[in-house]
Amino acid sequence: MAAARRRQSSGSVKAGYVLVKCGKIALVLRLICTYPVAVVAGEEGGFSELVMLGAVLATSLSVLLAWDRVAPFIARHPAAVGLDILLGLVVFANANTPTAYMGYLGTTAVLIGLFFPVLGQVLLTMLLSSGYIMVVAIHLSDGNSWAQSPTTVMASLVLFASLTCVGSVMQRLQKQVDTAIEQARSAAADAALGQERSRLARELHDSLVKSLEGISLQAKAMVISGKSAEEAQQISESATEAIAESRLLLTDLREAAVPPLEDSLQKVVDEVQAIHGVTVDHVIATAMPPLPLDIRYVAQKIAEEALINAVTHSGEERVECEVSYTGGRLQVVVRDAGRGFSTRTGKGHRKDNHYGLVGMRERTEEVGGKLTVKSREGQGTEVTLIVPVAGQEEDS
Repeated sequence: MAAARRRQSSGSVKAGYVLVKCGKIALVLRLICTYPVAVVAGEEGGFSELVMLGAVLATSLSVLLAWDRVAPFIARHPAAVGLDILLGLVVFANANTPTAYMGYLGTTAVLIGLFFPVLGQVLLTMLLSSGYIMVVAIHLSDGNSWAQSPTTVMASLVLFASLTCVGSVMQRLQKQVDTAIEQARSAAADAALGQERSRLARELHDSLVKSLEGISLQAKAMVISGKSAEEAQQISESATEAIAESRLLLTDLREAAVPPLEDSLQKVVDEVQAIHGVTVDHVIATAMPPLPLDIRYVAQKIAEEALINAVTHSGEERVECEVSYTGGRLQVVVRDAGRGFSTRTGKGHRKDNHYGLVGMRERTEEVGGKLTVKSREGQGTEVTLIVPVAGQEEDS
């Protein structure tokens, strides 16, 4: 199935993929840098220090674990990063951990470069550097060994600015890569379209065009010879033949795109198992009447979408697929015993746009069918498609 291959391949070239990985690495390093502070706070710190440290840890951890939802919010609200910088300032100002603080600020500078445009980068880096200078000044006034020399402070400020630039460069490179990928996909689609047009041109030239040329020649001969009835009959027969050839050509094209439902669903099952390494227990009824092209196409696409959703999001290694035909109705059922989601709140499919239920429902409406989705968190999901087949109704 080409669609399944496109889904699989798009996962490896997902827009922003490298940027996401770099951001997560920076967050992990930030968490590591807070470890020495946690040790000191656990031994000497009071309740307020522990609360603030917990807030710092929670910030990095929440962004790391829920990147897809939290990262866009942070990109739109640079003030959130400013608050994080100030919170880190308070935490590290009370801890004798200069190396950890330097690492914390350095990884934060990289994240600033990854997330924000130039103006945001400048403002947040200035805030970060000012906070660093304040912490150094606090320890210097206390006579703490934490205090660093002016040369070290200047070198640190240059380092923060450089790390922000590194993140900014990575952001620009990622945008260029995303643009190149999109252009490559567009070029591939255009090439495929060009090949299809060339094939259609050959088919039309070899069949329909020649028939129409024959009709034209017969009509001219009729005018020259003055004959009417016999020549007119020949033209009528040629025109009928040309119409039949054009219909056959279009039918062949559609049949090639949408094979019999049993065959197309078997290919879907085989490819899902091969690509995702799961087991699909499937029962596909063979005693089905000839189905219209639109119903075969919709059933194939919805079954494919439901199977890929199940193997991708359920967390299970076994999925069930049943296709049957009774009482003039085609029924396709895909079920799993995985993590499920709340159909009442839409949590798990509409917000992150992973499940594609809207598109499945739209396809179902096109053929006058009904799509039912039953799911509960922790209790699996069942997707059922029922489509009446015109002219095939049976007494129940």
